[in-house]
Amino acid sequence: VVGVRAALPLDATAQRLFDARFLCAVRRAHPRVRRRLDLATFAELPHLLIAPRGDPGGAVDEALAARGLRRRVALRVHTFHSAPLVVARSDLVLTAPARVLEPVAKAFGLRLLPPPIPLAPFAVFQAWHPRVQDDPVHAWFRGVVAAAARA
Repeated sequence: VVGVRAALPLDATAQRLFDARFLCAVRRAHPRVRRRLDLATFAELPHLLIAPRGDPGGAVDEALAARGLRRRVALRVHTFHSAPLVVARSDLVLTAPARVLEPVAKAFGLRLLPPPIPLAPFAVFQAWHPRVQDDPVHAWFRGVVAAAARA
């Protein structure tokens, strides 16, 4: 399993792969976003939320709430890979990991911007059941995943 620590099984053995940072994405011709995304506009715009488990909220909502603000999530998707395409064809704003957005931004015509609020980076882990800890094939595969994460 690859994910954030809180989403991993409690009995899993885990290895930290990398720290991820957030970026915001809008379509290049977005009518309300030009060179930068200010906090007021960010809070007013409709948002796309990536929610793999279907849960509402997250780091963006917590950061906004600390400032007495809320965002309107107009659409939730379950996969990271569908979100950039949705943003490219709408006026939604997406806040997502840079590793998801940077490789596809040019192809989808997305403008990537720093979030207008501080969002702490988060760690991404790979995890496995302890019973396969010493399995040589599993250890090899974990090494492949770790190498790909470093690349």
